[in-house]
Amino acid sequence: MEVNCKFNTKCNTLSENNCPYRELIGGLMYLSVCTRPDISYALSQLSQFNTAFTKDHWLAAKRILRYLSGTTDYGLVYVKTGNLDISVYADADWANDLTDRKSYSGFVVKLGGSTVNWESRKQRCVALSSTEAEYLAIGDACKELCFVRNFMNEIFGKQFVCKVYSDNQSALRLLEVKEYCHRKTEHIDIRYHFVKDLIKNNNVITEYMSTEHMIADVLTKPLSRIKHLSFVKELCLQKLGL
Repeated sequence: MEVNCKFNTKCNTLSENNCPYRELIGGLMYLSVCTRPDISYALSQLSQFNTAFTKDHWLAAKRILRYLSGTTDYGLVYVKTGNLDISVYADADWANDLTDRKSYSGFVVKLGGSTVNWESRKQRCVALSSTEAEYLAIGDACKELCFVRNFMNEIFGKQFVCKVYSDNQSALRLLEVKEYCHRKTEHIDIRYHFVKDLIKNNNVITEYMSTEHMIADVLTKPLSRIKHLSFVKELCLQKLGL
């Protein structure tokens, strides 16, 4: 997507007969879920307009096709390293959506340095600050992290300690606060506070990572070409050399 691209529903919709928009989004969604995390954010945005799409949405969808046409030989690469460390990169873009002002969350789960899961979607509630948006993103990421961790614990019969990376130091400090509910967090849904238990039980270690190296950024907003391709490489999405 173009940098700073924003969509709204205040435009005239197109006829479904002229543009098979939903069919195109459905086909692209299959790629996004299976092997192409690099288009997840764009599809998460465009899929919200399946029943009220405009010319701008149609052109944005065709832009994804052109991008895929130039990267048809890209795929997720897994390398045998003997390293089974589990890590997750969580990020959020505050008040991203122009319609309801909800934020976007994105996370990437890596196992042994290889990408095994990812997600890009709009948050369920309105965040009152960027700190809160990042806090909610970490909570969503850790739910998926728990599944991967439990799966690995069952296979290998040992406890894995996972690392969670965020580029928001305020959200990380909020996780360090012992109280589960205080003046600044009493309005946050209680289900997002379970991360504190993971940290308390030494199941998860949180660490700061600068925005320049936060690969989950590609799942929360449109980026420049150079930055986008850099993060795509960090997602282990590379030319397969077939």
